[in-house]
Amino acid sequence: MNRRQFIKFLGLSPLFPVSRTGLFAHPSKRPNILLIITDQQSAGAMSCAGNTFLNTPHMDYLANRGVLFSKAYCGQPLCVPSRGVMFTGRMPHETGITINKHKHPVKVPMLGKLLADAGYECGYVGKWHLTIPFSEEITHGFS
Repeated sequence: MNRRQFIKFLGLSPLFPVSRTGLFAHPSKRPNILLIITDQQSAGAMSCAGNTFLNTPHMDYLANRGVLFSKAYCGQPLCVPSRGVMFTGRMPHETGITINKHKHPVKVPMLGKLLADAGYECGYVGKWHLTIPFSEEITHGFS
C-alpha cells in the first residue's frame, strides 16, 4: 500500500471523501491508526522485509497485523524536511522546508489535521522535529 492508497482508504482525500458518508462515517467503523516512525532505518532493516541478518520480532508483529509500506523512501535526509514530507505528502521544494530551521507554511495541510477533521482524536508522542510549534494544534491537528 502506498501513501495515496492509504489516504484514500482512510477517506481523507478531498478526491475520495469516504469518511463523510461511507465506510468511516461512524466512529466505531474507523480503524485505529498507530504510525510509528523510526530514525535512520532503511526499509530493509527488518526481518519481515527479508533481512536475514536482523531479528525484529516486535516490528514484524506490527507489520503482519497492520500496514507495511513496502515502497517508502526518505524525502530528504534531514530530519525536519523528512518529517515535513511525511506529514504533508509534499516534497521539501514544495513546502519550502529544505533545512532544519524553516517555518512551516500554514497553507499546507498536515496529516494530523486531516485526521482530526475526519473525526479522529490525534496524539503525538516522541521527537517533534517539525518547524511548526506544537502549540499550533489548529494547524498540525495533534493534541
